[in-house]
Amino acid sequence: MINGSTNKKLIFIFVISILTLALLMGCSASSTNTPETSAAPLTNTTLSPATATSTTQSSLPKAFKMTVLPLGSMGYNYIVGLGEAYKNSTGISINVIPGGSEIARILPARSGEADFCLVMGASAYYASHGLDTYSTEEWGPQPLRAVWNGDGSLTAIVTTAVSGIKNLSDLKDKRIVNVTGSAMYYNTHLAELALVGLTYNDVKVVQVASSAAGFAAISQGTGDAMSLGSTAAGAYDLASSKNGIYYVPIPGPDKNPEGWKKFVKIAPFWYPLTRSSGAGPQMENGGSVEGLGSPYLIMAYNNIPEQSAYLLTKGIWQSFDNYKNQVPGLEYWTHDQALAYEQLSYPYADGTVRFFKEMGVWDPAMEEWQNKQLKLEADRLAAWNEAKKAASDQKIKTGTPEFTAFWQSYLEQENLISYPGK
Repeated sequence: MINGSTNKKLIFIFVISILTLALLMGCSASSTNTPETSAAPLTNTTLSPATATSTTQSSLPKAFKMTVLPLGSMGYNYIVGLGEAYKNSTGISINVIPGGSEIARILPARSGEADFCLVMGASAYYASHGLDTYSTEEWGPQPLRAVWNGDGSLTAIVTTAVSGIKNLSDLKDKRIVNVTGSAMYYNTHLAELALVGLTYNDVKVVQVASSAAGFAAISQGTGDAMSLGSTAAGAYDLASSKNGIYYVPIPGPDKNPEGWKKFVKIAPFWYPLTRSSGAGPQMENGGSVEGLGSPYLIMAYNNIPEQSAYLLTKGIWQSFDNYKNQVPGLEYWTHDQALAYEQLSYPYADGTVRFFKEMGVWDPAMEEWQNKQLKLEADRLAAWNEAKKAASDQKIKTGTPEFTAFWQSYLEQENLISYPGK
């Protein structure tokens, strides 16, 4: 390994040699050997962006670019907190680019304008499968890679303390609040209802523009219940209102195995999660709530340079003790969480796998799972063109609700859906 001091001397000699040859001979300099690629710990180095295909200790760019959730969101705060500790530990900057929609965060990673993107589990699932807003001619299934699996906060069915809704069965005939045009909210509520044998025919649906508007609808009495985050600002506002807040428990598969078989078929991007963090009396005095978890994922495309994914994964892994107290919730972005492949529906990046193997934490079960995800992805990409032709023969146009339903059915019939835990 060539150290920094020796490297600088070599560069100095190299430059002088070029100038001398150019002056005396008027010709171009001959080639020289380049320093070997560094695989040393990330100390006093910088990290290469997506444009780099290899890194050396003497020529590492200063930052990665990462698209994140909007300013003020938990996702934004997570990456800013992590990035500060990450830079202090490694000398590497993470330059954040806020994006309003999921597509606005994924598109720069696709085009190469950003190295990585931070997305929620539902969005990664829909993008990797070409569903929802990705079932258009311009998109289809996306070859995404997980670089870091970060834990999300608790999502639970939120209602008021005086609504009379104490368990899932009590949702019958109540007003469920959905976000207009959001497949994630629609399918999440459908899956929750399925846990107790209910459907949308058993409830009334209220449409709002956003999750914030959902909290407002519950507070103002225009809606009864909605799946929302326990640590969101709206949760604290509702908890301090005259009617208070109540989280309807969602028992896990250990208590309702048959219900969860239905759940994961509808909304495979969620996993059972019990937490004691958030607003309201249920979270106080050691209390906790059974709800849902979906990871915050640092993702990249399959063409991300292996070294880039390797260095980012390595730096985050080594920085845990520095970032875990930066922002509430980052204490759950642990090594074990990063390795929780059973929560994912897409493969890890090659550089991430390389680092896990280097640490001795990549086992045969993960290797088998990774190979299965890669094959499912390849088969989905091939099936996309076949499905488009079959749909066209039936006069179904891509980008329409009819095509989304057709493609969903096609994936199910061909067993091409990646279900977490399998």
